[in-house]
Amino acid sequence: TQFAGTSTAELAGRLTIEGGAPVLRLARGSATLPVLSVRFGESEISLARTRLTGDVRLPDLTSLAALAGQPLSGSLGAGFRTDLNLNDPAGTIALSLAGTDLTTGIAPLDSLLAGKTQASANVTLAGDGTVGLRDLTVSAPGATLSGNAQLRQGDNDGLEGKLTLVLPDLAKLDPRLGGTLTAETGLSGALARPGLSLSVTSPRILLAGTPLTNLS
Repeated sequence: TQFAGTSTAELAGRLTIEGGAPVLRLARGSATLPVLSVRFGESEISLARTRLTGDVRLPDLTSLAALAGQPLSGSLGAGFRTDLNLNDPAGTIALSLAGTDLTTGIAPLDSLLAGKTQASANVTLAGDGTVGLRDLTVSAPGATLSGNAQLRQGDNDGLEGKLTLVLPDLAKLDPRLGGTLTAETGLSGALARPGLSLSVTSPRILLAGTPLTNLS
């Protein structure tokens, strides 16, 4: 089969009953599958609260190419740390990613990702349904992305945020181009009528050898 191979799993921890409800405290845990591996650090799982730490590693994305329908390749690792109150629900999820020589079959994107790519972000959940994306940073050889965003639900629903994309070398997208470009996107408004603002600036761009300066 496509994912044939040996799978293993190991857990070390303690299951107790506290306040009439089960609580699982993990000292460590791991699972190895043909296409990925998962490791857990000290974690706690109960009906009221979940705290998890660990990482996921996909050493060779070509094994997922047929499933995705794209010529994927490269390696990818993800770290996570969660602290969630399941009664509200509310809490935080911290994520980090590290990839090497990622390819997706989309030529312009692949040219930006060639080499080492790193990303991190914090996802916040509030009891009123507000979801936040905090301190997003993506750093790739051909691009950087940063920003924050927030989604509110309920009677006062809305969307707000700002994302900044920097392309330090446009030749990575197309050899006929040159120079740098910065794009800033603003998000605002109610969910039924979201607003989007976009500004693009560049001190100098080469377009088929012709220089264009102070673009905005």
